[in-house]
Amino acid sequence: RNRPWRLYMASASEQHTRAILGAVQRVGEQKRDREGALARMRACLEEYEALGATLTALPERVERPAMVPLGKLALFPGTLRHTNEVTVLLGENLFALRSASQAVGIAERR
Repeated sequence: RNRPWRLYMASASEQHTRAILGAVQRVGEQKRDREGALARMRACLEEYEALGATLTALPERVERPAMVPLGKLALFPGTLRHTNEVTVLLGENLFALRSASQAVGIAERR
């Protein structure tokens, strides 16, 4: 006896299985992409938190000691002055001179 409907059922079942496996693979790829984006966003958040801490601490003193770079390989001792003045990126190549407390507010809004 020849039963062509069984062959059709088997091939339909195989197609369905392939479709499910393909969907599972695509979901896995999307999950990896989202996890990577989440890791980048968490790193960005940590950078903004560190920036906020630095901007809060800078204006506590008028001058701060620092190691100033001279080229790629050399550093020499120096001081930072006007530590309450910060240049802030407002948009596309648009910068403004702001106080450290104003810069903290801008960073928090981002």
